[in-house]
Amino acid sequence: MHRVLFLPEEVEYLKSTSAVKNATANRITYTDSFKRMCLRRYRAGESAAIIFESVGLPSSLIGAKRIERSIARWKSDPSLTEDKDPVAQAESNLQIAQSDKEAPDDRDLLISRQALRIMVLERELAALRMSARQHAMPAAALDGEAALV
Repeated sequence: MHRVLFLPEEVEYLKSTSAVKNATANRITYTDSFKRMCLRRYRAGESAAIIFESVGLPSSLIGAKRIERSIARWKSDPSLTEDKDPVAQAESNLQIAQSDKEAPDDRDLLISRQALRIMVLERELAALRMSARQHAMPAAALDGEAALV
């Protein structure tokens, strides 16, 4: 069955998923994070249809051909091929390493997970420090102005 248009209730459903940035009756725009995650999992050997289905986008709704074309388009997009997110890259490397080994060593998995957790915590700490600096600056600026008066 060739599917061209989405029904209004399907559009609303599509918009409600975390993978979709926007949807209309004939077009779906996916989030960049979904595209990157999809490519990582696809390159690790997972089926595109299963990846889409795992985020609530079954091929019965989206269409197998549309999924196929999306993957092909994303694979050739240079902004998506180079993953600049170190946490996402570490997750991808861990998934690929796990799929390459028949029986992964528990120590390797523990080290990988700890390294990933450390990276996440370091990013959170950096964001908190930035936020604290931004909140502290206006108060310091006001104190300086009060001293001038």
